[in-house]
Amino acid sequence: MTVSTASISSVNEETHGFDNLSPTAGSWRNGFWPIGPSVNWGIQRGKFPFDFEGIAFKFSNMTPAIPANAKIISAKLRGTAAATSTGVTFLTIVEVLGKDSLWDLAAAGPKWVSASGAGFNFDADVVVLNTVAATLVDTGISTTHNWSIRDNSVGRYLKVGQGVDVVTAGTLGFADISLGREGTPGAGNIWCEIYSQDGAGLADTLLATSNTRVASTAPASTAPFRFTFSGGEQISLSAGQKIVVVLNGDYPLNAGNNVRMGWSSGGYAPGTFQIFGTGVGFDDQNYPMQRNFRNAPFPYGFGVWQPPGFTIGVDYDTPEPFLAGTTSFVDMLSGYISSGSYVEGDPIGVKILRAALFFPPTGNVYRQWASFLHATFSPVRLIVEWKPRAIRIT
Repeated sequence: MTVSTASISSVNEETHGFDNLSPTAGSWRNGFWPIGPSVNWGIQRGKFPFDFEGIAFKFSNMTPAIPANAKIISAKLRGTAAATSTGVTFLTIVEVLGKDSLWDLAAAGPKWVSASGAGFNFDADVVVLNTVAATLVDTGISTTHNWSIRDNSVGRYLKVGQGVDVVTAGTLGFADISLGREGTPGAGNIWCEIYSQDGAGLADTLLATSNTRVASTAPASTAPFRFTFSGGEQISLSAGQKIVVVLNGDYPLNAGNNVRMGWSSGGYAPGTFQIFGTGVGFDDQNYPMQRNFRNAPFPYGFGVWQPPGFTIGVDYDTPEPFLAGTTSFVDMLSGYISSGSYVEGDPIGVKILRAALFFPPTGNVYRQWASFLHATFSPVRLIVEWKPRAIRIT
């Protein structure tokens, strides 16, 4: 019998929170959440009764590595309570996630990711005009949110774009992008780029680049901001041509001083809002919106756990088995490592969250485990007992 363990070893391997401003279109941006020493689940956030904080864990250092098709004897998450919370108990869903080429992706450099998904479309306010400022296409979006570029030190969301279908043929002259700024960006510029679309509607081949504008001249509040195309950048656009209008920049990365592109939920069907950057685990570059994150696959069933009241500093394990009628951790993990897609040493993704069907009887309650950043307690661990599966050749 072998016992393998893994622990969260990077802040990028644990992500938690739901946007408390606009749940139906909120982002899964862990940079917005001052998670500090704890990761939380259970607190209701936002205006609707189905938005609760949840947590995703990416365990990438299982030691020793579990071979594919091993027989799993027991499995559990273990976390150290980072706060005392002995109030009303509630039901927690636990899921082992299947691969989807996003959370399990090894570092592969920046990429484009669509913000739309799970039946929801998100769009930015952009207008493309010809050389005499007549409109070629207008998404017609009334922006209610803003997405920053160049505001994260690990290279997420370096630029953003909106896919559009050209309505009227013409020569590219201008692009109006609704944008604003947070604080004052450092010395540097912003500009607009026009790309072709790939088969998924994401930016593909660069077609034209506008003249630059000083980043700090972006308006303090979101408003249309004009970029001008000159000389050979005034390309011909045909009716029906699919392009992506991109906001790019070169000012210093800074979390509090940046330019933000205006966007909203839905309203423009032909194209999609998209973000370019490096994804790490469950962060917002892989799952830009909470709807994307909720759509992360859990093909091996789910367990339901009623966690006890927590006392700070005490270790608490997920139970085996979970509540009757739900899938055990052993069966979920066995399904993953025997799926045919799992390779020995692959990361293991686990999600725990509240859901719409499991309200607390009263009150707004939560549980907290110590995060990777906690100065005293150990971060969350995955503990698996297994043995090699006998293979009989006849």
